[in-house]
Order: sequence, then C-alpha cells, then structure tokens
Amino acid sequence: MGVDNCFIELDESESPIMDGSSKFFVEAIESAGVVEQNERRCEYVVTEIISYRDEESGSEITLIPSDTFQVTTMVDFQTKVLGTQNASLENITEFKE
Repeated sequence: MGVDNCFIELDESESPIMDGSSKFFVEAIESAGVVEQNERRCEYVVTEIISYRDEESGSEITLIPSDTFQVTTMVDFQTKVLGTQNASLENITEFKE
C-alpha cells in the first residue's frame, strides 16, 4: 500500500488472521487515508545474505541482496486441508491485488 511510516497498536499477542488475506488491512488503510510526508524515507539496503531460523517454531526468513524489489513467501502448516502455499510480489504497487 506504499505505507512505510505508521504506528500500529495491538491489544493482543498478534494481529488477527481474519480471512487469511490482507483485504481488511487494505480497506482500513484506504478508509483512513495516506498522507504524504516531507521527511526523507529511511531505507535499509540488504548488502549481504541475512538468514534467521526460529528453532521452536521452525519459521525461517532469508534476505538476499538484489537490484530489484521482490518478496517470495511460502507457508506450510503441515495439514492436508491447507497444504503448502506460495506467493511472490515483484512490485510493491501490486500489493493490493
């Protein structure tokens, strides 16, 4: 949604899953509106491979340097109902879709 400077307050240990998509968050951002700021955007540039694994949950994240934006995600709850799910995003402007 192009939002990179906001404050989110939760009253639970994690955000609700709702229907599993970001639909309701997108609708909330659109309803609240976005205000352009005059501040310079602070960006973190990945210059080396960064990898982290939580042994307790089995969750992993890996960041790889690239000249282009790309996010690839995979989730596997190890159930026959959900199976393994994958998604890719190559342009942040495509997030809503």
